[in-house]
Amino acid sequence: MYISITGSSSNKNVYITQSYCKPDGKTSSRIYKKLGKYNDLLADFSGDHEKMMAWAKEEAAKETALFNQQKRKISIDFSQTSHIPLNETRTFNAGYLFLQHLCHELRLDTICRNIRNRRRITYDLFAILTNLIYARTLSPSGKTSSFSYCRSLLESPKYAPHNVYPALTVLAEESDYIQEALYRNSTFVYPRNARILYYDCVDFCFEIEEKNKRRHPDPFVTMGIFMDADGIPLAFDLFHTNRKDPVSLTPLEEKVLRDFNCGTFLFGTDRGLGDKNNPFYNTHQRHSYAIPLPLKELNKETQDLILDPTQFQVPGSHQKIDLRSLDETDLETFDTVYYKTLPHITENTAETVIVTYSPRYRAFQQKTHSRQLESSLSAPPFDGFYAVTTNVENSSNDIINFNKHRWDIDEMFRIMKSEFETKDVYIPRDSRIKAHFLVCFISLLMKHLLVQKLDGKFSGSQITAALSDMKMTHLSKESGYIPAYNRTDLTDALHCAFGFRTDFEFISNSNMRNIIRQTKFRKGSDTF
Repeated sequence: MYISITGSSSNKNVYITQSYCKPDGKTSSRIYKKLGKYNDLLADFSGDHEKMMAWAKEEAAKETALFNQQKRKISIDFSQTSHIPLNETRTFNAGYLFLQHLCHELRLDTICRNIRNRRRITYDLFAILTNLIYARTLSPSGKTSSFSYCRSLLESPKYAPHNVYPALTVLAEESDYIQEALYRNSTFVYPRNARILYYDCVDFCFEIEEKNKRRHPDPFVTMGIFMDADGIPLAFDLFHTNRKDPVSLTPLEEKVLRDFNCGTFLFGTDRGLGDKNNPFYNTHQRHSYAIPLPLKELNKETQDLILDPTQFQVPGSHQKIDLRSLDETDLETFDTVYYKTLPHITENTAETVIVTYSPRYRAFQQKTHSRQLESSLSAPPFDGFYAVTTNVENSSNDIINFNKHRWDIDEMFRIMKSEFETKDVYIPRDSRIKAHFLVCFISLLMKHLLVQKLDGKFSGSQITAALSDMKMTHLSKESGYIPAYNRTDLTDALHCAFGFRTDFEFISNSNMRNIIRQTKFRKGSDTF
């Protein structure tokens, strides 16, 4: 094995590369392990390229020795007359190891340790929180079922089940601190673009148990959530449903400004949330806004102007385009956002209406209609169109980039209501509702970071489904494990991105312990 450095001058990666023979006898090479970003590694060695390369070559030598050791054939004796041990679990999930690695990259262990020290907690808060995240991501269920599910992981929970409920109370009270710290730490995993923020909210139904043990449906709880320009969750909060959506936005926006150190940003909200108080708040704070116009509620004259297929253009070009001439089966056309601008005068300020049309957004809306069992209806005339009013001059490019991700937040809520099972939930105490949503929020954050780590080549749903299916069969206490899942391009991408592999034909018990230990190692730290 040897070291290779690939990529552009500003975005180089350092890999351990392996030479091998193809079936036809020809030699080739393949990436065996990613050591990290060149600039990050160089910074770890104070800019000394020679020292960095010496370390990298040592790592390659270690991997070569380990690979040669593992190349030897393994012989395991089985009996055709012996029964397997009674009530012994033999299949374990290994997909959580990637989530565990990401939890340590997000320094969630440090966050929980700070909380434990401050509150003098004796139970393992980090283990409880991460197990809840693993279960919520891979097998959504209640807290008791989550504990049972986590016993099927390679590392079984070591805390007592009764510790989960006091931990939920602590997590609810520390929610703001955890969100702020996660945002700060997530910048070490993926650069966050908080200059453009998007906000939306949705209602959830809960059933709460009162002191007299009588259950009753509580008024809907409203969750408001901010998303950054790349579609990654930024912050959330919960509100009572008797508060109007626009009113619920302002306190959360103040929290983002206070806790997340966001400077000037372009702020976007969904339709119905942009009442006059919020734009004025943003203008007062010297922040910009982009508020969607409810197309169906506009007068016919305005609708006709917006839906007029002429006078559109693409960013960076002044050539006018007629949408009727587009071939939306062409991939480049499908991924392009077309726009035009219209003047918009309100009673207090001059604004600009930016109308965009996206074939991808049109397909997304049609897919949504299909989910809502409306596929038999003709496509609404507004599908693919979106119009926002903004107070920013010459902001077309920012708005268009913002619009490319705006439906991601709709996908967020769909994921939370379906894949994370938060639509109708029974939680016995009101104080633990926020902890429930905090776990869902962190799971959602990690799901989006996984997508970014794999360069957007796979969807979040595809990744979590693959992680859920990554099972290992334990042959015996004396031998080791064999994979019980299909190796695919997605699993290869996961192994390459995270720097460890679980897809060998056989993994000894000692090697599996080393893999688990590796997932708890944080780059840039010498400790586990």
